[in-house]
Amino acid sequence: MEIFLIIVWLVVGLVLLIKSADFFVNAAVKIAEISGIPKMIIGATIVSLATTLPEFFTSMSALFSNSSEASDMAVGNAIGSVFFNTAIILSLAAIFMSGKVDRKNIIEKAVILGIALLTLWIFALDGVVTWYEGAIQLTFVLIYTLINIHSTKKQQEYNRKVVDDKAKVLIINFIILVISAVGIFFGARLLVDNSVKIAEMTGVSGRVISITIMAIGTSLPELTTTITSIIKKEQSLSIGNVLGANILNVTLVLGSCGVFAKNGLIVGKATKFIDLPLGFGIIALFIIPIILNGKIKRWQGFIGIVTYLAYMTYLLATI
Repeated sequence: MEIFLIIVWLVVGLVLLIKSADFFVNAAVKIAEISGIPKMIIGATIVSLATTLPEFFTSMSALFSNSSEASDMAVGNAIGSVFFNTAIILSLAAIFMSGKVDRKNIIEKAVILGIALLTLWIFALDGVVTWYEGAIQLTFVLIYTLINIHSTKKQQEYNRKVVDDKAKVLIINFIILVISAVGIFFGARLLVDNSVKIAEMTGVSGRVISITIMAIGTSLPELTTTITSIIKKEQSLSIGNVLGANILNVTLVLGSCGVFAKNGLIVGKATKFIDLPLGFGIIALFIIPIILNGKIKRWQGFIGIVTYLAYMTYLLATI
């Protein structure tokens, strides 16, 4: 009965986290539009950060939890999300939307992701990501944002929305923003606390729990976006969203964890020599062919899904 209640609260936390993040982004976008912030700034900042909010708050909550595996769970959630985003979500895009891609835009994101992931791995080799190494990771967020803004310079119009009662609309959306932020916080806490309880009751490591349950759960916004993109045949939107989310997981999420971790963000051997290299490899599976011939093909998607299933089997086998 106890495990059933824990699972129920975990699901409640996950739903609260994702829906609160959705409301948060919608309110932030409305406030920006009414305030007259350029559309390209909105897209390059608020929207690009949207689907990464669950991972950010979940990893930070894990980091400051009372679990002895706090760092493992914080890192596992972010790296697990990168792996799920690429091996499952990007694979679905490859299977259902194969063909030519927006090569230039993808290459820019791929280069940032590759450098950021390599830098993170180098920092992690000694077993800890220090506060200043975390700060270096955070500089990639600024670079990524500036490149996003530069790539959308053609959209120079200001997207100021005309409303009858501007002050009232701003106040309402600000209230929604605050309430949804609280919802994100408590949703993340419920997800992390109950994941820790499952780990303690079953004897499964925090790393495995975070890479599987937590990472898959917090990646649902990216999955939803990709399914919508498949239906609407918006290939570039799907691939760009996945790469952008991966960049922010590696830079914003883990960079912030490195900065705020009391004694640095501890990175275990399994993460250094299995999780990170495997994540790098699955990303290369998609990016290298795109760079070489500007196409994404179905075989990449099938290999990605098989690799993910093999990885999950391996994790379960090590329990």
